[in-house]
Amino acid sequence: IASLAPALGNITQLMTRNLYALINVDVPWSYHLTVDYPSRHEIEFWCDNITKLERSRIFYSDVPCSISVHCDASAVAAAAVMKCGISSEEICLRNFTQSEKEKSSTWRELSILQYSLNSFSEKLAGKTVHYFTDNQSAVRIATAGSRLSELHDMAVDMFYTCRQWKIDLRVSWLQRAQNVEADFWSRQYDTDNW
Repeated sequence: IASLAPALGNITQLMTRNLYALINVDVPWSYHLTVDYPSRHEIEFWCDNITKLERSRIFYSDVPCSISVHCDASAVAAAAVMKCGISSEEICLRNFTQSEKEKSSTWRELSILQYSLNSFSEKLAGKTVHYFTDNQSAVRIATAGSRLSELHDMAVDMFYTCRQWKIDLRVSWLQRAQNVEADFWSRQYDTDNW
């Protein structure tokens, strides 16, 4: 599966994370491993989809992005600013619950990536979309998954959303100083939002 990365893209990392964890268990050769549910799910995914997955673009520079989305999360809320061309702009805001406020900054950044992707999905359908965030860990997890199941599940959910809506998603890191508008909106906590 790993050898298919040039043809299929980051899905080869995203949907083999649990299998690699199972393979890397340090046990004697004679030991019989039990395949857990997440690993079984990945095996079933590959059996069902190996011939159905769309090919990845090896060189992205020749494919223009029609939409860009800048995301940021503060300690209390998160925002995504979607730009379609020069004049069209939409904003997606989300307040965090008390338990979400206590989660890591990476979780909060991934949550706005996931939330805004789901919120904007109809408008993003069939398009090449470039997401920007100032959290490098969120970029890595969105494209390759995570060892932490909660974060990994968020990345897998984003993959399925993109697949359902035929969204060609790219996620890149952006310096905080260049993410001013999303940063501003992420600090706007809406006390009337229940």
